[in-house]
Amino acid sequence: MAKLGCPCGNTLWNGCDENNPQCCFYPWEELRSHMDDLAFFELEYTAGVRSVEIWQCWECDRLMVFDNPKSNSVTRWFKRVCADDFPKEMENEPHEIGVFFNDAFFDTVCRKLDLEEGSDKYSFIRMRHDPAEKLLSPRVMMEKFFDATNERVRNWWNARVYEDWIVLYDAFDHDMEQPLKAWRRYQPN
Repeated sequence: MAKLGCPCGNTLWNGCDENNPQCCFYPWEELRSHMDDLAFFELEYTAGVRSVEIWQCWECDRLMVFDNPKSNSVTRWFKRVCADDFPKEMENEPHEIGVFFNDAFFDTVCRKLDLEEGSDKYSFIRMRHDPAEKLLSPRVMMEKFFDATNERVRNWWNARVYEDWIVLYDAFDHDMEQPLKAWRRYQPN
């Protein structure tokens, strides 16, 4: 269990509560390069724009990025801005395109797997499944969750991650035309 103080004064922790602050960004390019050889929830990325871990404050909606999670220190801070403020010309700047998901996506995956196997109505309490244990590869995740055309799976978004911007798009907006949410990098006092 880890704790982090947000500049707004809120204390964040990654314990077992409904407001777990952990989010992740996985670039599509990396997912495609490991389609069948790694479990989706165990992927690791190099330092830089490819962030392993992002914490989100549920009070002020700031994002704290850990470019190197082994150091246990925040490397970049982002404040929420109006999605319309994202400059269109930024799309020409270096960035990664991928999937951004919060910790609730993990729970969504577990529930869907339980339902597919015909578990009883209380399986969501027990959370029998461990997606990493079942070795859900990026290929399986794309087929079952990211490319699911028959149903909308919640708690993930398409994303563009820049050095100074994080921009989220609807999960099924494959052209990424209209941003839903945006954050801009800043230096806390």
